[in-house]
Amino acid sequence: MLAHSMNLRVIAEGAETEDQLAFLCTHHCDQIQGYYFSPPVPAAQLEDLLRANQALRGMVEAMPAVKSATIR
Repeated sequence: MLAHSMNLRVIAEGAETEDQLAFLCTHHCDQIQGYYFSPPVPAAQLEDLLRANQALRGMVEAMPAVKSATIR
């Protein structure tokens, strides 16, 4: 991938489906965000969301799309 050859990270925004997540993982996106994981949250809820990060990571790693691909 061009970005990786330039030592840049690849960040995808707007992932909404498991198929999109699988595609992005297969194509070595470094970070992925979108409604698939969470809709936008108010700033007041951000702290709770950050504290739950470990639980969220476990959920993401358990998803079928992520099992078949590696998130770097």
